Amino acid sequence: MLQRQKIIDIFKQYKTAHLYCADPGAYAVLSVLYHLLKAHGIEVCFYCDGWAATHSEITFSDPCQIKFDIIAMQDILVLGSQLDFGLTYGYLQKSLTVSMATVFIFDHWKNYLEHFTDNLSQSILMPNYVFFPDQLCQDEFEERVRGLGLTKICFEAVITGHLAIEHKMEHLSEIPETALRQLKEKYKIDAQKLVLILLDPENTQESFGFTLEKNLTAMYEQLSCLLDEQIMVLIKPHPRQDLRLFSKIMSKVWNDTNVPYHLVDETDPLEILILISQEVWGITTMGLVLAKRMGKPIKSFQICRNAFGALQSNSHIEPHVVLE
Repeated sequence: MLQRQKIIDIFKQYKTAHLYCADPGAYAVLSVLYHLLKAHGIEVCFYCDGWAATHSEITFSDPCQIKFDIIAMQDILVLGSQLDFGLTYGYLQKSLTVSMATVFIFDHWKNYLEHFTDNLSQSILMPNYVFFPDQLCQDEFEERVRGLGLTKICFEAVITGHLAIEHKMEHLSEIPETALRQLKEKYKIDAQKLVLILLDPENTQESFGFTLEKNLTAMYEQLSCLLDEQIMVLIKPHPRQDLRLFSKIMSKVWNDTNVPYHLVDETDPLEILILISQEVWGITTMGLVLAKRMGKPIKSFQICRNAFGALQSNSHIEPHVVLE
């Protein structure tokens, strides 16, 4: 459940909330936060970079316009997660120099300290608040801290619920049957069993042990054994997917005459795709957590996973992992 009052009580202490995001997961949670704060009369400025800057439906400014000065002491900066950990550390550092309050929002269950660690010095800089999606995330974060023997990390932990997932769950009942029917008609779905596959971006370095190619190969092999069940397959690329690389891999590992599939449009709502599916497969995407919350059977393919790859998983999907 989304802990609205907890969130509002924190932001009412400040004059303006500055929300910054770059990656898809961060945009998903910060866009929900933006509308929540606006609805409660809190002044909000939205800043986008990277992927978010080309996909935002909210009017935004360039993050270089965030002012780190004496006036900023009355404001609060909210940082979404992104793979460029150095940028997050840099914003925390700038905020600290002007005593500007900061929030970091986890939209995942991994990379617990990487967001706050300087690459060169390995020093750790924490925000004033860390928003965790659930108690599990907070526990795993604290376990990671203890594992490194760190004792002087100070911040206020707030369990808010996963803003994007909780928002979708709260609005499921509002989705009309016509929306489901239109999506089925769009992809000519008439099979007894529809499997939705949610992709991660390709990891070309094989640093996790599993790769997109290995996982798609395993998915294809499993689907090939289920042809008697009249299966149809929809594949939803990750927002940062390299579609040329994906097509190259598919031509290598997938016989679409044997197991036909449709590549869904980026604009097709994830929750409706999940609703019309009987099973949802993927790798480590947060879409699997949403599908599980929606009561759908899930599979997380992590073929040949190594120890580093295991850190990309999380306890919500771990019971459903396919390793070989």
